[in-house]
Amino acid sequence: MKIYIINHNFHYEIENLTRVFFPNEKLELIKADSVDGFEYPCIITRIDDDEKGKTVFVEINLDNKKESCSALVKPENSTEDYTAEQEREMAICLYKLLTAYTGMTPPWGILTGVRPIKLFRRLTDQYGLEYTKNYFKSSLLVTDEKISLAEETEKNEQLKVVATIFPQYDFLRAIAGDKIELSMLLKPGAETHSYEPSPQDIIAIQKSD
Repeated sequence: MKIYIINHNFHYEIENLTRVFFPNEKLELIKADSVDGFEYPCIITRIDDDEKGKTVFVEINLDNKKESCSALVKPENSTEDYTAEQEREMAICLYKLLTAYTGMTPPWGILTGVRPIKLFRRLTDQYGLEYTKNYFKSSLLVTDEKISLAEETEKNEQLKVVATIFPQYDFLRAIAGDKIELSMLLKPGAETHSYEPSPQDIIAIQKSD
């Protein structure tokens, strides 16, 4: 199946979300500013300029069935939020089209490539629990069951913190104690200037909060 990526850079999210519905399908991404013709079966994703903002467009052409979805995103927020909102709206369009086509309803909605609990905790810290639950449901299309799971897990899961050197480690251990899962990258006696992270170190950093 070919996925056309036209006038945007959301290929990572679009590919991951498509794989949720078609885990065994061979996907080929085609990036272009414009495309004269399409090879079927395919998914077409595109962003068009509009006098009021950006129009997000998604079309699926599968098994001789053609359905499309579009949404207007207005530039009411910062540049970063504006771009993220275009990506979110495109993911929602794709999710709705593929849900209707396959009959599947992935319980984590459009969330792919991100730790849901980490996002749930960050949003809760910033905006509060009720906002986060509503956002997960209405904006990310997460099911009530998974929202409840995220809430319960967030309450019980310790923050994963990685300290680089011992003074940082010792300070955090004294302040947070057993409220966090704390680890240190550099072992005692290691030289900070010559240190190079191992693959295990990189994984630990990526999994940290």
